[in-house]
Amino acid sequence: MAQWHSFARAAPALAAFGRSCLERPPTVSYLGTIAADGLPRVHPVTPIVGDGRLFLFMEPTSPKVRDLRERRVFALHNGVPDGDGTGGEFFVRGLAEPVEDPALRSVAAAAASYDAADRYVLFELTVSEARCHGYGDVTLPDPRRWRDPRAAAAGAATSAPGASGQETSKPATPEPETSKRGTTKRGTAKRGGATQGTSGRGARR
Repeated sequence: MAQWHSFARAAPALAAFGRSCLERPPTVSYLGTIAADGLPRVHPVTPIVGDGRLFLFMEPTSPKVRDLRERRVFALHNGVPDGDGTGGEFFVRGLAEPVEDPALRSVAAAAASYDAADRYVLFELTVSEARCHGYGDVTLPDPRRWRDPRAAAAGAATSAPGASGQETSKPATPEPETSKRGTTKRGTAKRGGATQGTSGRGARR
């Protein structure tokens, strides 16, 4: 995964747009993590960009600390000031790395918009993918999406057939015979459509 400065070198306009989204009012972004039960959860956070790195301070008792230590994966989306998504949206995902180096902690604390207490836990967020979106009130950067080539290559390798060294095949499941009344030889077919989710246009430690 790429550190923020590597992402910024590869896609400077997108990185600049993303930083402006993360740092502008309301300055609250939303961090998605995976809990121990495998379900996602979202946390309000205040990201920090300093010395070419993306940081997050957090209370040591916060559930996101355990999520990031144990599963590492995250998704981050800036907050928006209204329902129109004014100013645009920026999304980034990747892996979190706990920071123990006092020098890096000093960098993050100096770049923070608040006083970082000594008890806070610090993570650096590395970037596997970043993208943006707007609603006509802002000029979007080019490119609007960037993906770390190393992450893309790793994903392709793990998803390729036989990547685990073993060939797997999924046997075809025969379709049950269906009558005109919607029943099958194994029971009654349920009727109903899938529920389509909705997504809003946007929303500290």
